[in-house]
Amino acid sequence: MGLLVLGQTGLGMVFGFLLGMAVSLTGINLGIWGMTQQWMSAALVPLSTALPFAIYLGARREYLTEYLRFEKVGFLNGLLCVLAGLGICLLGNFPSAFIQEIFGRFGYEPAESFSPYATLAEILVDFFVTAIVVPVMEEFAFRGVLFSHLRRYGAGFAIAASSIVFSLVHLDFSNVVFAFIAGIVFAFLYEKTGNLWVSICIHALNNGLAVFQNYSSSLLGSLGDLVGLWSFWGSIVVGLIALVLLLTLRRQLLFQKKARPGLAEVQPLRAGEAASCIARSVVLWLIVGLMVAYTVSLFLL
Repeated sequence: MGLLVLGQTGLGMVFGFLLGMAVSLTGINLGIWGMTQQWMSAALVPLSTALPFAIYLGARREYLTEYLRFEKVGFLNGLLCVLAGLGICLLGNFPSAFIQEIFGRFGYEPAESFSPYATLAEILVDFFVTAIVVPVMEEFAFRGVLFSHLRRYGAGFAIAASSIVFSLVHLDFSNVVFAFIAGIVFAFLYEKTGNLWVSICIHALNNGLAVFQNYSSSLLGSLGDLVGLWSFWGSIVVGLIALVLLLTLRRQLLFQKKARPGLAEVQPLRAGEAASCIARSVVLWLIVGLMVAYTVSLFLL
């Protein structure tokens, strides 16, 4: 499973290089045809993110229902989980922003993937890729396959390990911190609800809000920054209210242990065994090395 994640990261780099070469050879000017790069991203996401895991399931002839679970959770329960999960994920922006500020004093420049002066067509494509394609593919890979595969060793181990891997493949350390918090939320709620749509919806709303904030000035002019700020804080407040309601009115959903259909469980790992297993993973340290190398490059470029 670790090799799959490493292969996924490498596959994204290979596909990016090949598509970049193709664009160069055909003479397409990305500065003139801005949507070309966005469509390239739309093609890369399912290829690099989901393809290795889909091949894994096909090669092992696994039953999809053992990995991709869509149990009934109820509209109110699902809504509260999505809103609370979104609020917690958005709070994860603060440690990420703090790290960016500290790193910025030493020459760090985060990689920007958008232009504040994009056309409406480019914004719509970016929204489609970032808020729809990416959440579906990443939740399939990291919660649907990776988390479900690790769950046989205990839910706690699966939540921690899958979140660590999910965060590291984001490469930029400031994004890694945010992605780890988000990964914990996604995996925890997938475990508790047994419904992958819950984590997909949280992921999609988080990414969609980020796209809106990026282009708020282009869409709304002088009001853009204010509306973006209010949407951010409003989502946090609504999320915290939803969390309080979950903790008071729906405690059994979050804290009651429930048998879940899926892969046959083995003896769950104790905390020390789980930590040792993660620390001894060679592939994990290779991914850490890629993350460090990429983050260092942001100080130099």
